[in-house]
Amino acid sequence: MKGNTMTETVDRQAERATTLSAPDITCGGCANAIRRAVAALDGVVDVSVDVAAKTVRVRHGAAVGETNLLDTLDRAGFPASVIQEGRDCGTGDAIRSYTCCQA
Repeated sequence: MKGNTMTETVDRQAERATTLSAPDITCGGCANAIRRAVAALDGVVDVSVDVAAKTVRVRHGAAVGETNLLDTLDRAGFPASVIQEGRDCGTGDAIRSYTCCQA
């Protein structure tokens, strides 16, 4: 997300979105720290943080893996897990953590 050129450098067809749950998000300061940390990764197009839901949504190129995002958030002080959307994992919930859906 460095300047406006990052959007141009990521192939739109290879662009992905990852949503992460970060339970330690408590305020706008947390959101700003997360945005800065994640935006510094090459290939990140956009970062949005929902303080109330304690989630981070990242649009990024294929070169940015979930591990990169999780490590970056952890180093910033916000341990996180990847959220899988649209799977119920047998629980009836619309959204569950990645670890629930691996099996």
